[in-house]
Amino acid sequence: MEKLGLMQRFADPELIQQMSTSEKLLGSLIVAILGMAITFAVLIILWGLIGVMTRMLHRPQKQSEEKIMTPQVEPQKTQQTINKDNEDEELVAVITAAVAASLKKPVETIVVRNIKRSTERMPAWANVAKYEQLDSRRF
Repeated sequence: MEKLGLMQRFADPELIQQMSTSEKLLGSLIVAILGMAITFAVLIILWGLIGVMTRMLHRPQKQSEEKIMTPQVEPQKTQQTINKDNEDEELVAVITAAVAASLKKPVETIVVRNIKRSTERMPAWANVAKYEQLDSRRF
């Protein structure tokens, strides 16, 4: 009869019955280590493929888009001013209350001196959302 290796004997159910306990234990250990090695090899290959795909698909954002997408708030611009000639007390009260609420400061600390209407058709948050949506659809 041919001399079979441990793993070849381990593959045949009839020969397993004839094996000693130490041979069964050694065969089981080899199968477990082989299974873990294959699993880790596949995981490392997947990790590498994901890294390559990330580098291929990642594109840095342009400096001009970042300026548009991140609105900057300056403390001087938060205090609204009103022109003394065209003073409308109700409008001043509403704007003062809105600025005070957004800054979470008492109304007494806000001084409105001049009100200028914005020429923008869309508010700043809508512009940011529009650019984010467009940027997410690029390839």
